[in-house]
Amino acid sequence: MRRDDKITDAQAPPVDGQTRLAAVFSESYRDVFAFVRGRVGAGPPDPDDIVQQAFANFAAMDDRSGVNNPTAFLVRTAGNLITDHARKSATRLNVSVNNDELDFIVGDRDEISPEIVVLGRERLALVVAALERLPRRQRRFVLLNRLEGKSIADIALHNGVSQSTARREIEAGLEFCRQALAELMNDDG
Repeated sequence: MRRDDKITDAQAPPVDGQTRLAAVFSESYRDVFAFVRGRVGAGPPDPDDIVQQAFANFAAMDDRSGVNNPTAFLVRTAGNLITDHARKSATRLNVSVNNDELDFIVGDRDEISPEIVVLGRERLALVVAALERLPRRQRRFVLLNRLEGKSIADIALHNGVSQSTARREIEAGLEFCRQALAELMNDDG
């Protein structure tokens, strides 16, 4: 069979779903992997993981009869997965921690030991608990600013408030979290 003579679901002889999935896998794997490898190199994300997820998404479909070109569908799915991974990675990278906050978390130590990691996790849990106690709008503004990297101007524009209101809400929320964390740490210490 030539590369251009791939069987579509409409042309395929009647076979069970597992046999058809195996055929799609064997016909499409190389092309999908080459596409992913061309976009991400050796990763991250890991090309094998992206290809596997694309095939898993395809296999999970209730009705694949509308997919006339499974390889093109899988390539498109893999591309979407790569885009999703990049978007999530960018969001994680936009989290900014200033030196005062970093010193507060790890203290004046240069090394990162298991104890420091545990302490950091405990403090993070305390911050999350403090965030949950904030008023809804204040919490949303703090998370948009600190976790998603949104500017005060963007937050104000998209929430229909002035920049001074957005800034005030963010500052108040951060101060509340700092105080709550300091109080809880003093209670433990």
